[in-house]
Amino acid sequence: MDLAYIVGQEHARRVMEVCAAGGHSAIAFSAPGNGGATFRRAYEPLTAGLGCPGSWRAARPCPCGYRGDVVHHCTCEEREIVDYRNQHFAGEPADIVLEIARLPVEKLMRGLAGNANESTAKVRARVDAARAIQEGRGALNGQASGTAVLTDSAFALNDSCRALMTRAVERLGLSMAAYLGILRVSRTIADLAGAEHIEVPHLAEAVQYRAGWESIRA
Repeated sequence: MDLAYIVGQEHARRVMEVCAAGGHSAIAFSAPGNGGATFRRAYEPLTAGLGCPGSWRAARPCPCGYRGDVVHHCTCEEREIVDYRNQHFAGEPADIVLEIARLPVEKLMRGLAGNANESTAKVRARVDAARAIQEGRGALNGQASGTAVLTDSAFALNDSCRALMTRAVERLGLSMAAYLGILRVSRTIADLAGAEHIEVPHLAEAVQYRAGWESIRA
């Protein structure tokens, strides 16, 4: 499926681009019928022929499947949701977790009437360019060792970024593995932007993706 036909889910489209560019892994929680499987089908042509294409897994957000859905009522208790996510996902090394919400009908109709989404080919061009930058450093960001992340100047943070990361560590209770994962993803975001250094917007986006993962462990 071409990305041009996916309407109104800009956040999820962006995550697919980041995963493909850096060889990262993502878990996409969505209620039945909200497009989780559709995104998985769209991810395959985006990453066709790539070594280490990253991964995109679609999953239900809770045992009944309807947590956060605006149409169907979720019947799960909060403890059931936490236990479900810990049991099925907490041990997986996912870099990014996102929730795909049901698209309002009016937004869907507007998108179908004037669809100007980028095609898979256009997004793939940015993915390839970002990967070329990483290959010049010797490895995809998603595969960079902890030592490389901590010592390579490409992953270095300026004072503003360090302050943001400190707040994130304190607010989310991040482990060292989570810290390294955020740096890997933020470096990929910077590569997609053609930036030499990781800047606050790149890091903030990566922290946002990790916040969803940390909620699984609550």
